[in-house]
Amino acid sequence: MDWSAEEQLLHFDDGNLRYDRLVIATGSRPFVPDLPGFGKQGVVALKNLQDAEMLRAAQGSAAVMVGTGPVGIEAAIALRRRGWTVALIELLDRVLPRLFDAPLAAVLKKRLEDHGIDVFLGERVLEITGKTHAEGVKTDRRTLAADAVVLVIGMRPELSLVKKDEVALGSSGGIQVDRQMKTSRERVWACGD
Repeated sequence: MDWSAEEQLLHFDDGNLRYDRLVIATGSRPFVPDLPGFGKQGVVALKNLQDAEMLRAAQGSAAVMVGTGPVGIEAAIALRRRGWTVALIELLDRVLPRLFDAPLAAVLKKRLEDHGIDVFLGERVLEITGKTHAEGVKTDRRTLAADAVVLVIGMRPELSLVKKDEVALGSSGGIQVDRQMKTSRERVWACGD
């Protein structure tokens, strides 16, 4: 699919569709850094139910979560309840760094550790080890064994249907909108995650 704001036209493989008003609601996608080993079996960037089902069906006993946002912490707790050994790795100095200040994050870190989840802060992931299947995660301080590696680093706007010059982008990389959710183009609005 493709579209033209100037012509007010959506282009499909089997024809075109003219629109009066267009709403772009393409959502988001997991942020995946340029990380050696990402394509291995046992590695998932958690976003939706299908990803969660793949993680749920994973075989093994050790998981490493890369990132400590809400989704990563929930996944870590769920795997720990299933008896897995679980480690969380965070580049920043605390868990839930965008939501909690340092004192509250320290309380949560202790609670996670009390429940058997290892938490490693201030560590950069260098690679996911293993030949075809994940076997571990190497950071700038250690190597952790892992049958499953879950990337929960954050989300980015899904802009695959948006041409570079069709609409203006904001400082966060998403489509820039005004208070009425209008984009820089007439008759085009945007909303999303």
